[in-house]
Amino acid sequence: MANGPALSTARSGEMLDVLNANQFEGEFIDQEVVKQAEENFYRGGPPKWLNFYISEQAESDGTGTPFITRDGYDKLKEQILQQKKFPGISTVKLFHQPGCGGTTLAMKVLWDLRKTFRCAVLTGSTSDITNVAKEVVHLFTAGSQQKTVLLLVNDEQILENLQDNIMVKIAEQQRVKRMPVVIFLNCVRKDALLQNSDHVVLQKELSNTEKQKFDEKNKELCRKYSDKCNQFHGFNIMHTNFSKAYVEQVCEVFSTIRRTNKPKKTQLAAFISLLNAYVPGSYLLESQCLDFIKHDDYINGDFSLEDRMEPFSHLIITFQEASGKKVCMAHHMIAQCCTELMVEAGVARSNTAKNQIDHFVQR
Repeated sequence: MANGPALSTARSGEMLDVLNANQFEGEFIDQEVVKQAEENFYRGGPPKWLNFYISEQAESDGTGTPFITRDGYDKLKEQILQQKKFPGISTVKLFHQPGCGGTTLAMKVLWDLRKTFRCAVLTGSTSDITNVAKEVVHLFTAGSQQKTVLLLVNDEQILENLQDNIMVKIAEQQRVKRMPVVIFLNCVRKDALLQNSDHVVLQKELSNTEKQKFDEKNKELCRKYSDKCNQFHGFNIMHTNFSKAYVEQVCEVFSTIRRTNKPKKTQLAAFISLLNAYVPGSYLLESQCLDFIKHDDYINGDFSLEDRMEPFSHLIITFQEASGKKVCMAHHMIAQCCTELMVEAGVARSNTAKNQIDHFVQR
């Protein structure tokens, strides 16, 4: 059989974030980059491959505790490995409530299986399924030997169409399908979860084993980051077992908001909260946010968005992705709480949504 495209070429697609089998090995990574990646993750930013590498290295040299995995980890990993027995395309599902670590768990499984499969996350637009399928097949056939792709997909609605398109691409290349081509790891976010499911289900409640893991990690972070840990809201919410009291305390700044004459930064914080409360995983571009507050910004100089968003800065996360810098609230529960506090202050959700949508749509 002819060789497929080089692996380096297969990794250059725009739709997939491909995890290399030897990701970061032999690379020099600046300690400031390591520090920023770790801080952003524990504050509530989405996980990056670097977070798993940092934790793995710290554990191996005895300077850190293991990366926290929730109780569904072993079951999820085993379900994926079981699918290696079946040719063609199969799906493993992970159901999780917003903000309970579902995406992090899924990515940790990919990280640990990166030498067993060709692992990737579907990050590009799902409107062009044909191109997505093309890139997946490209990854499957890359190099001198075909290798099963483990693909993390968040959109449950596209699975059937994506599977059909992948099989068409495989047929066009006259590839033999006696081995598994793709295993979809479908990460499904749901507020209400089914009980007694055969699938892995993560909820906003920690087991005793998970609590112990978080206690150990908290001690490590406090030693390493001291008072900065007070703003590690993403971590702290889970460590406190999703405590509403903790969330209400960190969101107190929203209780001082008044119905009228709200500064632009207050309006923006309210809109991001509303957006994340109703559409978990959503975001605004940093450029959009800066454009919105620039006419009502009395801070001169080259300051970051988070500096300009005081006193809401500790509740907001800015993170870098291939398509640019993105902005969201630190946790789904924080977004919900801030939205409720705005309502209590007399600011209707409909007004918040209309005012901001009018601005962003016009741009």
